[in-house]
Amino acid sequence: MTLERKIRLKNDDYIVVVDLEYRNIKGFPHLCLKNYDYGFDCGNFSLLLSKIAKNYSDEEFYDRKILMMNRMLYIYNRVPFLSAIKNVSSNDTLYISKILSSIITLFTSTFVILLTLFVAYYSKENMEMVNNLLLSIASSYNFSTIGLVVALFILLFLEFLNLLQSGYTGIILGHKFNSGKIGFSVLFGFITYIVTQLLVLLIVYILGLFNGNIMNLFLTTNLDVINISVIKTIVLFAILIYLLLFVVVYIVNFKLFKKGVNVE
Repeated sequence: MTLERKIRLKNDDYIVVVDLEYRNIKGFPHLCLKNYDYGFDCGNFSLLLSKIAKNYSDEEFYDRKILMMNRMLYIYNRVPFLSAIKNVSSNDTLYISKILSSIITLFTSTFVILLTLFVAYYSKENMEMVNNLLLSIASSYNFSTIGLVVALFILLFLEFLNLLQSGYTGIILGHKFNSGKIGFSVLFGFITYIVTQLLVLLIVYILGLFNGNIMNLFLTTNLDVINISVIKTIVLFAILIYLLLFVVVYIVNFKLFKKGVNVE
């Protein structure tokens, strides 16, 4: 069996690998280094790696002709029983690539769904009905028809994006536990999504403290009191809020991911 642990030296991340096996010592099974007859303590090994990382200095060169190997040599010199060392610094870009691919997939999926609905239900009568409906709504909210469609598409896309990124937060936090990773991932993802939605409502409420028309949305259901045109303001602010949330949650997720995720 193998044990893998992560160690960070400056800006580079490494995975160190140790070969282990259970050996019968004095009639009892003990976890040992492979081909060695003395026990291996995982906790002490993790503590050793932590001290090695803390004491590292770039000034401690072994050979200036092989600068890229210096940090690996530094680790091997202090832990000579390692089976392998893997440089995984490129994993810093893993979350970026995942979120970008998810955004592209989400965008194309949304577009394909809308295109499919358009093809499935296209007819001259249906197009006239939809156009009249959009024109009526757009004029009520002081939007152009194209502006309304684009704004609603962007808002819907950002809402799904927030849901997706909340799921990533749940996965990162859930996999920091040794057991119950799936359950904790779902729990933390759900909590993150609820918190972000509450933040959106809170920010809109704060805006309502400075705009009576927005505050009426919280205080009354009487349509005669509510200014319909304020919906346009809400939609535009919601887009900005979701963009801000995306940036904040992205930064938090990236920081958490770089600290390491337990995938064992």
